[in-house]
Amino acid sequence: MGDAGSLTVDGAETGRPVETMRSERFLVAVCMTGFSLVGLLSALIGPSLLIFSESIGRPVGDLAVVVSLDAFGSVCGSLLAGVYARFGSVRSQGFLGCLGIVAAVLVVPRMNGFETLSVAAFGLGLSKTFLIVTVNTLLIKGRGRSAGKLISSADITLGAGSLLMPIIIARVLTVGLGLHVSYLVPCFIAAALGLAFILFFPSARLDDWNNDVEDKPSTPVSGNGTDRHGSVAITGAVAATLFFYVGLEASLSAFLPSFVATRDLVSSAATAGMFTSLFWASITLGRLLWIPAFSRLSPTTILKWAACVAATGFVIGATGRSSTELTGLAVVLIGLASAPVFPTMFMILNARTSMDGWVSGTALSAASIGAMFFPYLTGSFLL
Repeated sequence: MGDAGSLTVDGAETGRPVETMRSERFLVAVCMTGFSLVGLLSALIGPSLLIFSESIGRPVGDLAVVVSLDAFGSVCGSLLAGVYARFGSVRSQGFLGCLGIVAAVLVVPRMNGFETLSVAAFGLGLSKTFLIVTVNTLLIKGRGRSAGKLISSADITLGAGSLLMPIIIARVLTVGLGLHVSYLVPCFIAAALGLAFILFFPSARLDDWNNDVEDKPSTPVSGNGTDRHGSVAITGAVAATLFFYVGLEASLSAFLPSFVATRDLVSSAATAGMFTSLFWASITLGRLLWIPAFSRLSPTTILKWAACVAATGFVIGATGRSSTELTGLAVVLIGLASAPVFPTMFMILNARTSMDGWVSGTALSAASIGAMFFPYLTGSFLL
């Protein structure tokens, strides 16, 4: 054991002050900053496509490859972060994710070729997801049972970042500055966050991190084969759930306007687009409303209530699909039901698996693959 001035992580003294690393506010602030940064980065490529189209002389349609490579980079980043967590330190993993982001956001707006832009977009996707796996695992392992409501809050923070980045880009372009100026916002945030990892986080592995949390649930995973197999089964079940959940969420977000427009429920494309805004507003509201439930209800109970709300929404949507009002109500209910699923899945992982970087990375990579696969399936076969 270390002395009173050192943090011990699974028996290994890290040499960092206990007061610094046990500060819950500090840990939450770092993780929330990471989530908001990834939110900014997630909304970076889309609003920039018209500028990229002009600079490289290719139609916007051709740049769909750039968006796909950003998503593919996210899948690779999730898996890579999970592998790195097995031998890399918390300090180096967070710093490397931020370093990759800084490099990507400095390079992407300066790319004048289709191939180089595609490679840079892949690097951006890889780096941002490498970081999100790191802060997601830190938050869950560092806060124990209270992590569920914090993950829900973190999702709101991420959404706020995604909302702000297009506004920042539009404002910068309106005043006549170059696209690269708007990219400096996430660049500076990533640089500051990377510095925080270097200065204040220990050299212990991410998989050994627990921050001495008193309310962390006991982990049923031990050294015997049965427990390990159970952990793998739970991880696989959660990954499969996130694959379908995030995939369906991405499909609804992408094709709700087309759905309501083809059924003549709205009079214009602009009005049709408001259904997507309604869907995400419902999810955001739901994340706020569900926060008290994470400290009062079990994950299973939360999922049962969410399933009931979602089923009600789908029934209303199916029976009232010729009514704009009923379709809107169905969208709201489905959004409210979707809100707690993501944090609840990670509550289950934290309670019933080792909840290391590999577990978190596997779950997030499945979610990323679902977000790539389901919109393609929906667009190709259902609309």
